[in-house]
Amino acid sequence: QLQMKMDYKISNRALINSIYSVQNEIKRIEKLNRKTTSEKDLQTNGEILLELQRTFGELCQGYKQRCKSDQTLPSLNQLLNSDKNARK
Repeated sequence: QLQMKMDYKISNRALINSIYSVQNEIKRIEKLNRKTTSEKDLQTNGEILLELQRTFGELCQGYKQRCKSDQTLPSLNQLLNSDKNARK
């Protein structure tokens, strides 16, 4: 596992947008997998999906840490639920 020290802090907005972007890409690939019959495509998409899910988990953990230091941010559950409601 690669550990990198960041010399800068990304903005709350950038972190939130990253979470939403990765979440949407996961949904897109899952939808694509339901339509795909090629074994090779399913395997490739599965590998991409696994990496995106790991990334999503890391972003969510980072967001939870950010919430501890910035009480103005909504909780992760509120953030993800508001995204679902906004996209209906």
